[in-house]
Amino acid sequence: MIRNVTRDTTIAEAEVWARTVAERTKGLLDHDSLAAGEALVIAPCTSIHMVGMKFPIDVLFVNKHRRVIRAIEGIKPGLSFTRIYFTAKQCIELPVGAIASSGTQVGDELSFEEVAG
Repeated sequence: MIRNVTRDTTIAEAEVWARTVAERTKGLLDHDSLAAGEALVIAPCTSIHMVGMKFPIDVLFVNKHRRVIRAIEGIKPGLSFTRIYFTAKQCIELPVGAIASSGTQVGDELSFEEVAG
């Protein structure tokens, strides 16, 4: 579960972690959608692309203190790339609307269980 501690809201009930080079490279490319309440946490990750994606997503970049350093809503599939966030430790990919429904903003502190990998 990923929680926004600052706002006392839930961002995702279930997350999958992508830690290996293969997992991080594949990401959500083989998915047709991401269900409400699901998230993909990519670690380490400082930037993402949408090349080959089939659906839009919301994205949170989080630093080592689990603070949101960038929140991007509704990134569309195609030839888009985010800038590189050098202080990011993880990227959390979410269904569109997850950022708005949780009220998440830059500076918010998140809580989640980091899986070994």
